Order: sequence, then C-alpha cells, then structure tokens
Amino acid sequence: GRGKPASEYLIRAAQSPESFPRINWPVDVCNFISLTGVLPVSIWDLDKSECQRFVFRLGRSDEQYVFNDAGQIISLADLVVGCKVNDDPEGRPIVNPVKDSMETKTSSDTRRVAACVYAPTELGNARLASLCQRFAALLARGGLETPEIAHVIASPGAEVEC
Repeated sequence: GRGKPASEYLIRAAQSPESFPRINWPVDVCNFISLTGVLPVSIWDLDKSECQRFVFRLGRSDEQYVFNDAGQIISLADLVVGCKVNDDPEGRPIVNPVKDSMETKTSSDTRRVAACVYAPTELGNARLASLCQRFAALLARGGLETPEIAHVIASPGAEVEC
C-alpha cells in the first residue's frame, strides 16, 4: 500500500516460494541493499533527471507522479520525497520510500545513478557509510560508471548535490 515502504514488500517477496523479481542491475542491487539493510532505498537515473541537485522534504497535498508503465499515480502528501532542483528551490518530486517516479527510473541503458537510503538518524554514520560503500561497490560491478561514495544524513529541506 501507499503507506508502506518498499523494503516491507521486498521482505515478503523474498519469503515467497515464487522467484524474486529481477528488474535490471541498478534496481536489483537497490533491492538487495534494501533487503539486507531492512531500509527503503530509492535509485534514479541521473541522466534522465537532468539535474545534479536534490532536496528531500515532505510531499505537498497537490503533488503526485506516475510510478509504473500502467500509468498508476501515487499521491505524495506527507511522504518524504526526493526532488530534483532546477529553477524551483522546492524541487519537483522524483522518488520516495514507497514508489519511485517513472520519469527517472533506471533501465539497462543507465550508466549514472544517485540513490537515497531512508534511514533513521539512530542508524549511525558508521553503519550508513558501510551500507553506502557496499551499495556503490555492487553497482560498479554491474558496469555503471565508477561511483562516488557520499552519504549525508539530511534533515528535511536540506539540499544534496550529486
């Protein structure tokens, strides 16, 4: 459902006798990190986003985006959203802990990505850094450009540059 982070879906899917869904290398790595860290994770194609600066904040009541090929829409009101920042300092949402936007989804052609691990501050810098390093190392094995590893514990409204 809308209120559940993707990591909860992944846990149920991993326990299912059916095969685990495989999407593409970046998403498969993202799902693995989400599952092993038991945290929701977003990943997006930097080239499709046409942006290097992002801000994370709560979604507004009028915000939504399409999240799948069927054209389904998710309402973003009160969800943590990652927004690409171009001319608008508030940004336009492209990711959240439940479903990421079709606009910036990765594909087999993706070569540059950015990702967000939605983690409580109690997780600690050392564990988050370790998780990010593992994430980047796995992404690099799949042919993505050598990732730069950076992690920031960002409060709502903080701007992050990739």
